[in-house]
Amino acid sequence: MNTKELINLSPEVLLASLKRYIIKYKLKQIDIANVLGIAPGTLSRYLNNKRYPSRHQAEKIREMIKELMEIENGNIDS
Repeated sequence: MNTKELINLSPEVLLASLKRYIIKYKLKQIDIANVLGIAPGTLSRYLNNKRYPSRHQAEKIREMIKELMEIENGNIDS
């Protein structure tokens, strides 16, 4: 894994990006938690920096952010 990939998996970077999308698009945390397969309370702890995701969860969050970016940029066909 190269340095850029490690930075992209950094919990702080991932969670800050996820927070921006939650706020910008008024996403519901419960829906995000369901997609990630975690309890809403766990997501809340992630977003409040009280807990960090595992590497596996970080990868799922990174994929979610990637998809949100693609939607935002119009790169996903309807």
